[in-house]
Amino acid sequence: MKKKEIRLGLVSPIMGKANLKPFKNLTKLIKPLSKSLSVVRVYDESLKGITQEDALFHQKQDNFITQIIYYLVVQLKISHRLHSLSGDVDVWIFYLGHKMLIPMITAKLLRKKLVLIMGSSPQDTRLDFPLISQLLIKFNLFLIDRLVVYSPSLLVNWNIEKHTKKVKIARHHFVQSEDLKINGKVKDRDNLVAYVGRLSEEKGFHNFLKAIPLVKRSDLNFIICGDGDLMETMQNFLKENSIDNVQIKGWIPNQKLASYMGKSKLIVIPSYTEGLPNTLLEAMSTGTPVLATPVGAIPDIITNGENGFLMDDNTPETIAKNIEKALSSDNLDEIATKAFEDLLTNFSYQKTSKDWEKVINSLKS
Repeated sequence: MKKKEIRLGLVSPIMGKANLKPFKNLTKLIKPLSKSLSVVRVYDESLKGITQEDALFHQKQDNFITQIIYYLVVQLKISHRLHSLSGDVDVWIFYLGHKMLIPMITAKLLRKKLVLIMGSSPQDTRLDFPLISQLLIKFNLFLIDRLVVYSPSLLVNWNIEKHTKKVKIARHHFVQSEDLKINGKVKDRDNLVAYVGRLSEEKGFHNFLKAIPLVKRSDLNFIICGDGDLMETMQNFLKENSIDNVQIKGWIPNQKLASYMGKSKLIVIPSYTEGLPNTLLEAMSTGTPVLATPVGAIPDIITNGENGFLMDDNTPETIAKNIEKALSSDNLDEIATKAFEDLLTNFSYQKTSKDWEKVINSLKS
């Protein structure tokens, strides 16, 4: 078959600000591999200002029952969109779509091939409905033709190692030359430690916050870039504990993040669960060392003490101790350089594009 004979469709999860860049990257990777690309976007209410005439919107509900009902309504709307596009699509790709049971059944009834891209693990109890997530993915595994994960370790996280025949390893994370902005040597930067990401419990942000007053070095400052449910909690904590060495920047557009990361000596990723965090790659692209918990695909990317730092857990005490340990390393610049080199080798657009070409070609019959 010719390279572009296949017609692809792409379905987003309910996207917030953090999902926009990864979804855009995925679109850029698969579009050249398809005769045509149809996209179904689902935004949460925080993105009402985004002008996409064909977008569906999901409004978060406070009540459990209405939340379930509203989510089902959104799934039915997605299914209707899939039906209307049926004549234009051969393969539907569900990005982080393990909870989209009704749309997947709809696509299967329409005799389409299905690809599911998995993200972070559902096993942590701090995630919404982890048991339901496990049940849905196990059912969806019987529907799909290909399961795409960022790394083999995620198969263990999801407890689905027996389905390896359907599995392809491919990432939609890549860097291009214009994204690489190293701001001098790490040792010459100010003593600044950064957290970049959603201010939420599954990201371990509350533990990072509690770790700040436990760090014994008095010459450190912290910078927090992001927004989320714990914004008010953070503000109250800093005020109640008279903490004055923290800068709060709020949500920062992707194009401006590099300038903040490039000024820091260390980026902390204290998550309970991850797929492959963009923060990790963005830090590596600015030549900034990362301290992270070994969850999701992170331990497949970071080797402790070689191209970054891993900590055993994300308790406040562990985070504080490891911040001090990482910053006291004599080879911070060597670690940052190794991370940068690994990024260029494993996350170029050319390599990720070839991985996705293999996925798409495996679906042609």
